[in-house]
Amino acid sequence: MIDNKNTPPSRPITRNSSIELLKIVAILSIIASHCTQSLAFASPYYQGTDYLLDLGSSTVSPQHFFLTLLMYAGLFGNAIFVVSSFYFLQDSIKASKFKIFRFALDIWMISILFSIGTLIIRKGDISFGLLIRQLFPNYFCNNWFMTLWMIMYLLHPILNAIIELLGKQWLLRTCLVLFFFYSILATLRPSNLFSSLIIVWISFYLIIAFVKRYLNSFCNEIKWNILLAFAPLLFHCFILLFINLLASHTGILENKLLRFRFDCNPLFFLSAIGLFNLFKHFSFSNRVVNSISACSMLLYVIHENQLLRYYFRPKWWDYIYNTVGYEYVFFLDLGMALALFATSLIICLMYKATIQKITIYAGEKIYNTFSKIWNDIEQKLLRVSLKYC
Repeated sequence: MIDNKNTPPSRPITRNSSIELLKIVAILSIIASHCTQSLAFASPYYQGTDYLLDLGSSTVSPQHFFLTLLMYAGLFGNAIFVVSSFYFLQDSIKASKFKIFRFALDIWMISILFSIGTLIIRKGDISFGLLIRQLFPNYFCNNWFMTLWMIMYLLHPILNAIIELLGKQWLLRTCLVLFFFYSILATLRPSNLFSSLIIVWISFYLIIAFVKRYLNSFCNEIKWNILLAFAPLLFHCFILLFINLLASHTGILENKLLRFRFDCNPLFFLSAIGLFNLFKHFSFSNRVVNSISACSMLLYVIHENQLLRYYFRPKWWDYIYNTVGYEYVFFLDLGMALALFATSLIICLMYKATIQKITIYAGEKIYNTFSKIWNDIEQKLLRVSLKYC
C-alpha cells in the first residue's frame, strides 16, 4: 500500500546506536572498496594508466593481496545495509512516495552541484555523455545501490503481503530455492538463470523475513551468530588464499582472484546476518554515532559521484604513483578512504544544514503539484475503465 501523505505520523524513534555503528562500518568498507577500485580499474575519462595495479592476478606481495581483499569489502558493506534495511522494513505496511521523492531530489541536487564544481575546476572539460548522466542520475543508475534501494522500498509493502500469504513452510521453501539459484549458483556464474540484482534482493528480503519471523531464538544466540558472522569471511579469505597460491605455483586459476566479486555472494550476506544479530544484541545510545549513521545514504552518493570516480580519484592515484610511490600502497589506500570519508561527511553535513533545507521546501511544493496531477489522471482512468467494464 502506498501512502499519499507527505509526512508520516510523528512518533518518537529510539535508535540502537550499536546498529548505527554497524552501518558506519559498512559505509567505511564501501568507501575503502571504491578507492581500491580506482587503483585497479582504468577510468574511461583519464588517459594515464601507469598507476594501475592488477589485483585480479596472483601475487607474492602481502599488500597486493590485502588490496584484493579490500576489493571485496564493498560487497560486505552492501550486504550490511541490505540486511539492516530489510529487517526494519518487515513491519511496514506502507511506503511513503514523498520519502522517495525527497531522496531522489537529494541525489539529483548533489549530482548537479558536483557537475557545477567540476565544470569550474576543469574549465568546462567534461565528457558530454557523462554530463548527461549527471543530469539524470537516478534514471542512469549512477549510484546503482541507491536506485535499487528506492525500488525495493516501494515494493516492500507488496512483498510483506506476499510473505503473510506464504506462511512458514512455503516461505522456507521459497527462500531455499531462491538462495540456491540466485545467490550460490549466481555467484559461480551470474549470467545463468536470468539473474539480476532485483531478483537477488527480493530473495534476500524473503530470507530476512523468515529469519525475523521464525528464527528468533537463533538470532539471540551469541555463539552461533559469532560463528555465522566470521566463518563465512574466513572461508572467503581461505578461498582467495588458495587460489593465489595455486596460481602462483602452477598458473591454474590465474587472474581469478576477483572471480567471486558479485553482490549475490552468499558468504557476505550470511556474515552480515550474523553481525547484525550480534550488534542488535548489544544496545546503547550515542548521538554522534546516530548523526553520522544518518548521513550514510548521502555519504554513499557523495563519495561515489561519477565525476569524482572518473576524473579525480584516478588523478590522485596517478599523483601518488609518480611522487610517493607504492611502497606502502595498502596504507595509502586506507588513508585515502578515511580522507574521502571525512571529506564526504563534511560535505554531507554542510549540505544538510543549507541546501537540503531548500530542497525539502521546494520538494514539498513540487511533490504536491505532481501528486495532484497524478491523482486526477488516476481518477479519470478509473472512470474510463468503469465506463467500459
